[in-house]
Amino acid sequence: MMNTQPNSLVPLITPSATGSQPATAEQNQVLALGHRCSPYHHAINVLTLKTKGWQAALLRASKTGDVAMIDHVVLNLSDQTEVLRSKNQTPLMKAIIHDQPEACKRLLELGAKTEKLCHTIEERHWHWHWKSFSIAKISVIPVYFCSSQTLQMLLDGHRINPNQRITVSCPYFEMVTLLEFHNLKARSSMDTSNKCLLLAKDPRTDLNMCSDFYMPRRWVDRYVSKSSYNIFIQVFGRSVDAFRLSLLSQSILFNNTALTEYLLNDPRLDPGMPNGTAQNLLTIVMRKQFRGLFGANKNLLMEKLANSTSFCEQLLTSNNLTFKENFISLHYLASMGVIPSHIFKSDNIEDLNHQIRQILSRIRDGAPPDYQ
Repeated sequence: MMNTQPNSLVPLITPSATGSQPATAEQNQVLALGHRCSPYHHAINVLTLKTKGWQAALLRASKTGDVAMIDHVVLNLSDQTEVLRSKNQTPLMKAIIHDQPEACKRLLELGAKTEKLCHTIEERHWHWHWKSFSIAKISVIPVYFCSSQTLQMLLDGHRINPNQRITVSCPYFEMVTLLEFHNLKARSSMDTSNKCLLLAKDPRTDLNMCSDFYMPRRWVDRYVSKSSYNIFIQVFGRSVDAFRLSLLSQSILFNNTALTEYLLNDPRLDPGMPNGTAQNLLTIVMRKQFRGLFGANKNLLMEKLANSTSFCEQLLTSNNLTFKENFISLHYLASMGVIPSHIFKSDNIEDLNHQIRQILSRIRDGAPPDYQ
C-alpha cells in the first residue's frame, strides 16, 4: 500500500519567514510561472486523496496548481494522466483553464496528451431556471482559456498546431483557427491581443489563412455582442449573407491594431491570398478609413498590395468598378492625405486599369504620386 500522508509529498514552495521571496532561482522561476497553490488548497487536496481517491485528487491538484500532489499521484499511485471525470476535462485541461502554467508544464513532462486541447468539449452545469434546477450543456475549447505564458509553452513544444481548424458553436463561422477565434475579442483584452501575436509569430502559422463569415438578420440571432454585429453592418451593410475574409481582413475589421501591424511587416503575408479575398480586404480598409479607424498603416499596406502578384491580378481582372476605385482612393489617401476630385474621370474599366497600372509602377519604383 502506497503512503498517502502529506509528509510523503514534496513540500510546497513557500516564502521565507520574513515574507520575502524564496532565495533560489528555481523557486523564483516556479512562482513566476504561476504556481499559486496555497497550504490551504494543498491540505484540501490531501483530504481529497484520502476520501475520494487519486483521480479526484489529481484533478483538483491540477486545478489549484499543486505540483507536489501531481507528482505524488502520478509517480507513486498511478501513471494515468488522462482522468476524465469532472466536466469532461482532463487534468491538463483543468490546469490550462485555471491558469496554472507550472502544473501544465509538469503534466506535459509526465506524458499528458494534448490532442483534445483544440477540440470542443461539452460541460454539464446545473442551471436555475423557472424555480427549478436543470442541466445545461456548455461548449468549451480548453486552449482558448490558457494564458499567454501557457500558450507560448504549448507552441514552443509543438504541442498544438496553430493551423488546426476548430469546430465552434459560435455562429460567426463554422470552422476557424485559434488565431482567428482569439482575434474576435482582441480589441477588448490585452492578454487576448498578446495571444494573437504569439500565434502569428509561430513559424508554422499560415498567415494567408481565411474563413467564411455569415451575416445574420439580427444581432441576437448569431452574434455574441451587439458591438460585433454593428462592426459587420457598418462595413458590409445588410445585403450580404456570407463572405470570405483573410486573416489580415479580420484583424482590420475587428480593430486588432497590434496584429495588423505585425502582419503587414511579416514577409510571409501576401494580401492577395487566398484568391477571392482581395475585394473584401479593400472594402474593409476604406470603410475603416472613412470612420477614422485605419490611418497609421496605409503606406505599408499600399506597398504590400503593389508587390502582391495575386492581389494585382485580382484587381486588374475584376469587373467591379468600386474595387478599382477603392484602390485608387487608398493610394491618394496614403500619399497625399486627400482624394483629388479629378481622379475618377471615367467609368470605363480600361481607363481605371490604366490609372492602376501607373500607380503600381510609381509605388514599385519609389516615385512620388502624380498630382496632375
